[in-house]
Amino acid sequence: MKNKICPWCRHQMSFIELLFLDEFSPTVCQKCSMYLRNKSAGTIISATVPVILFFSALYLFEIDLLYSLSLLLLIPILRISLAEPLKYKK
Repeated sequence: MKNKICPWCRHQMSFIELLFLDEFSPTVCQKCSMYLRNKSAGTIISATVPVILFFSALYLFEIDLLYSLSLLLLIPILRISLAEPLKYKK
């Protein structure tokens, strides 16, 4: 897994900062106060893969609803692991 650092000041970002990192609304680095955004591919993948797995587990493999819902817990895990902070310029 890549280092999750601010591209402006090289500050190591926490899990909460990575979770709230978005591609459309820039966030501010806590250390240098510069704007950051997330790479768009990570956001799309982290939202679509768990939903596809949920429906395929539910309908194709006929797994119980409760176990299929647990696949939706992958959304924040994938969002944090695929987050890549990028510089945002106004």
